[in-house]
Amino acid sequence: MRDLPPLWASALVAALAIATPLRSAVAGETESKTLFAEGRELRTSGRCADAIPVFRRALDTFPEGLGALRNIAECEEELARFASARRSYWDLRLAAAQSSSSKYEGWDTDAEKKHGELAAKVAKLTITLRGTSPEGLEVRVDGAPFDPRLFGVEIEQDNGNHEVSATLGSRPPMVKAFEAVTGGRHAIELDMGGFGPEPMVPTRPPPAEEEASTDGKGMRVGGIVALGVAGAGLIGMGISLGIRESAIASVDETCPARRRCSPTLQPDVDRGETASALVNVFAATALVGAAVGITLLVLAPEDAGGAAGSPRATLALTPRPGGAFLGLGGAL
Repeated sequence: MRDLPPLWASALVAALAIATPLRSAVAGETESKTLFAEGRELRTSGRCADAIPVFRRALDTFPEGLGALRNIAECEEELARFASARRSYWDLRLAAAQSSSSKYEGWDTDAEKKHGELAAKVAKLTITLRGTSPEGLEVRVDGAPFDPRLFGVEIEQDNGNHEVSATLGSRPPMVKAFEAVTGGRHAIELDMGGFGPEPMVPTRPPPAEEEASTDGKGMRVGGIVALGVAGAGLIGMGISLGIRESAIASVDETCPARRRCSPTLQPDVDRGETASALVNVFAATALVGAAVGITLLVLAPEDAGGAAGSPRATLALTPRPGGAFLGLGGAL
């Protein structure tokens, strides 16, 4: 195939560029006509509320098809949605004035006339504030955010039940409901003094008495543990004393004068010296443990509702053959 001259090549590219959107426009128009026919069928059967979404899809698919927009406005008027109908008629007026299609000639004039006729039927709402608008205030009408610049300005509302809500931080919302009627003038005043102070969040959930009870129990547990350590020290000291006395008796029996004793007695001597050192260690442990334990038990606060003066812990040393038994009792 021969190469095309530059002029022909440019013309072909331009033709392809024009043909692509034309094919898309034709496809959109075809789909729009299908949706438009479905909407008309719903409307003629008295189902305008169901027809409006279908007409909107037809308009979105092919915005040049103004018949869908006109049916939307007429359906909204039939449903007494006069505020929505006025907006749709005004959109139709603008679109028809800009359209180059002869079939929409005069539609702008008709739409403007209907827009004016509905002015007397549409309900209007005015929202005002009593007091200064606090920072963080959020007002909504039927769930949609309300522009603060519209406070004190009449806004058009469709007939029916509506709700105005105001929220400020974590305070409970202020909600006011009203029913818009044909040609009605409705005023909603939001009193900023009605919110009240910000609710306080407790920073210390447990009561003071419960905390004191918990602390007292912890001190008593620590005191009893310390006394247990003291008891173990006393037991260790008693055992070490027994080993020391046994070693001394063995040395005295074999070498009473402790002069020129046999080297075989050295293990007994070493055992006695080690036992003597352990006696000192266990004695210090018992003394410190007893001091800490008694201090904690004396200073521990009473439980809520506990009997004053009741003993918390007891330490008993009972003599036994060959030693002694250290007993610890009490209640937490």
